[in-house]
Amino acid sequence: MRTCGLISSFLLICFASQATVVTSTTCTIVAYAYGTVAAQTNPTNCSLSYDNSSDPQYLNGTIGPASAIADGSISGTFSATSLSFTGHARGFVTGAARAEASFSETASLLLNTPGAVRPGFITFTRLNPFAPGPDTGQLAQVSVGPYSADCFVGGCSGDLGTRPFLTFTLPFTLGQEYLFSETFYGSVGVTSGTALQFGAGGTVDFSYFLTDADGNAVEPFEVAAVPEPTSVILCGLGACLLALSAKRRNRSIRAPVTIL
Repeated sequence: MRTCGLISSFLLICFASQATVVTSTTCTIVAYAYGTVAAQTNPTNCSLSYDNSSDPQYLNGTIGPASAIADGSISGTFSATSLSFTGHARGFVTGAARAEASFSETASLLLNTPGAVRPGFITFTRLNPFAPGPDTGQLAQVSVGPYSADCFVGGCSGDLGTRPFLTFTLPFTLGQEYLFSETFYGSVGVTSGTALQFGAGGTVDFSYFLTDADGNAVEPFEVAAVPEPTSVILCGLGACLLALSAKRRNRSIRAPVTIL
């Protein structure tokens, strides 16, 4: 019984502590004379630069000049009723090189509201994270329960995006679980024989609040963080190791004692 209690406590602590936000950035520089010359992956930012001005092959005239810069970043906050993330990816190239940069972010919360299942309303801010211009490779997706939006350069589609006003209200069922989730991504790849620079990114701001049929505010509460598959596996392995350790300890305690 004590072992079962320990395992249950371990699993509760493990999943209660799961991060609801996962971020990543990747930068890569390729020199055509050598292939990939630099690569970097970090959770919130990456930055690389390359210059072949001291390369022996450039100095003896075998290859031409080449330089490149790649950088990316992602940062922000996520809660039960709002999110705000800013991401950027930039590449700059001169000569025979390629610069690649990207950022990504995902967040999820499983939520519920107090009380019985009943009709209510959700009021939200319209999504429009990207300024008009060339599509250099960015997207944002947000969903709250049955409503969602997909955003690219120039606008958004879906219930949470295609609205004529800054805020809008829609029907929402209270008293049952719903998922609040978001994905934000941007990438660039720059290749040129002359100086070129491209960037991708923007800021995703979104918030909402819930009310009942009488207009009273209803506060959602977190049911559980939605864990990553890797986290589920690690927590499961931890529980198995805990159980195995307890089993071995019990065998050791129950081992017969020989009296000489």
